[in-house]
Amino acid sequence: MSIMKEIAKASRWQEKIFDEKLIIEGRILSPSEAEAAGLTSALIASTMTTPDNLKKLQEINAKEDNEDFDDLLAFTKNIRPEKLLELSSANDRIICSCVRRFSVDDGKTWDEMKLVFHEKDQNGEINHLWIGMLDDDDRSKILEACLKGHKKATERIRGLV
Repeated sequence: MSIMKEIAKASRWQEKIFDEKLIIEGRILSPSEAEAAGLTSALIASTMTTPDNLKKLQEINAKEDNEDFDDLLAFTKNIRPEKLLELSSANDRIICSCVRRFSVDDGKTWDEMKLVFHEKDQNGEINHLWIGMLDDDDRSKILEACLKGHKKATERIRGLV
């Protein structure tokens, strides 16, 4: 395989979703897209609670026992639900922009697909799927592939040249 094909291949990822009934393929985020996504998430997270509460959460997470459950519960009361929705919407935009095609036969054949933001835009006849149909595990796998793929791709390309 030529170096150009290898580099192009490094920009793609595949994940099995819907209980491994479907393989989807997508692209990684470019470095600037990944940086913008990280900044967006950080800005939204910073508006969810105070810096003191974030510090307390880090301390609670660092402990291995569960004796701080009441503190954790108190922390969650300070999170504003609208900010969680805003973060989820930002992640939806990333996922929708990266997913490109799907396979139902273990990658032998592929069809183009598009994830859409609204249920009313979903249309199985033209392979438009509402992003709300993805469960939390599938969303997490896809988002991680989009965000972390760039680092892996860079490492693979370095090994080629």
